[in-house]
Amino acid sequence: REIRTSGSMRGSNKLAKAACCSLLYYFTEVSGYTAEESYGKNHRDLVNSGFHPPEFWKDLWDTIRSNKIWRGDVRNKTKAGEVYWVDTTIVPITYDGGAPTGFLSVRILITSRKATEAELVASEERFRLVGELATDGYWDWDLNSNAEYLSPSFKRLFGYEDHEMENHATSWQKIIHPDDLKLALVAFEGHTQRGEPFAVPVRYFHKDGGIVWVLFRGVALKNSKGDFYRMIGTHTDITELKESEEKLAQSNRELEQFAFIASHDLQEPLRTITGYVQLLERKYKGSLDQDGKEFMDYITQGAHRMRILINDLLSYSRVGNSEPQLEKLDLNKVVSEVLESLSSQIAREHAEIVFADGTLPFVYADSFQMRQLFQNLIGNGLKFKREGVRPVLEISTLIGKNVEGKSFHKVSVKDNGIGIDEKYFEKMFLIFQRLNDRDSFEGTGMGLAISKKIVELHGGTISVESKIGEGSSFSFTLPMTRS
Repeated sequence: REIRTSGSMRGSNKLAKAACCSLLYYFTEVSGYTAEESYGKNHRDLVNSGFHPPEFWKDLWDTIRSNKIWRGDVRNKTKAGEVYWVDTTIVPITYDGGAPTGFLSVRILITSRKATEAELVASEERFRLVGELATDGYWDWDLNSNAEYLSPSFKRLFGYEDHEMENHATSWQKIIHPDDLKLALVAFEGHTQRGEPFAVPVRYFHKDGGIVWVLFRGVALKNSKGDFYRMIGTHTDITELKESEEKLAQSNRELEQFAFIASHDLQEPLRTITGYVQLLERKYKGSLDQDGKEFMDYITQGAHRMRILINDLLSYSRVGNSEPQLEKLDLNKVVSEVLESLSSQIAREHAEIVFADGTLPFVYADSFQMRQLFQNLIGNGLKFKREGVRPVLEISTLIGKNVEGKSFHKVSVKDNGIGIDEKYFEKMFLIFQRLNDRDSFEGTGMGLAISKKIVELHGGTISVESKIGEGSSFSFTLPMTRS
């Protein structure tokens, strides 16, 4: 809508006091004043909101006196006191090039636009404050021009003040570790071409020469044509987390090495004990009374359990001493070999092994460790059977995705055995954790700890579901791609 008014002036020195006005209908509608209330009144007396300083009005009238067109945004108020904005153009009216004798004013209502601009200013201020105060670094990348906004907090992550780093994509690409730049670009390609989440830990070089680990996250946006035109995201400092992980990994390596050496060195004295016990048994067994024979049996059984324990400890240490040798592996072949090694126990228990999906997938894994894993899980299913119930084991597989959107194979080994109390679900994957007495079930409590370590070394997870008296289902995940 336009509001048009005209005015006459008696002398340029009285221009600012022009009061004889002709107002059209829309003025009365917008301002709330009737035509009678408006007639003969000075415009400023009616709708002046008091918002603009004296200098604003001086500039306005000086411009008109100079026979120039003035244009600007004016904030007025209605009769009811409500504020409204008008985009105002004032054109001086002159005759023969002399001083203006009147003016024509065209006003366009822009209250909605001003409200939007005010909200935009407030939003930009909030955004600026977030960028200043946030610990995460924020970035906004124009994929067409390669210009990129880097928040002050982004630059502070790497020791730079805001003015020291240009807002451009090349700025961060110069200080990211070269190997990790490749990772970021591969992740970008996966995000834009296959819809994979963009979240990758990378290293940057700090201004002082140190290394800063950050979690590089973002999302690419499409325009109406479906083309990517912009990408926004954050950098989160994870340096302390990475350093803690490395310390923990180093500690674990040292503990595993100690366990390996200690268990290896224990083999020799154990063999000595076992050898002399056998000599004693052969030479003096006939002269020992019943108590003596029982004592000899205790020593023999203890030495046997110690040997099993040491061997399991060595197995646990070996799993962590080297990275898995990944190869494309047919799990059907692996399970077939495991079932062959357990064939006598399967026959003795009349156990049934069922493949729920008919076949198992190919995975990238270490063949020896996969055999260990299935040996432990299938062996447990045969061992922890219910009295008088024929063991039935079901092996199944499915494909899923983790929280990062990466696909994995999930393999489950389900039995119909004695089951496990839910309170032991976490404890059972720790080393030397036995949930049953030794007289009922043999073992050292190392099998599931070894299984967990194997799965985690392959980038997966292991879990259990179980009910006492109904059986247990152990499930583990393996990435579908080689990592």
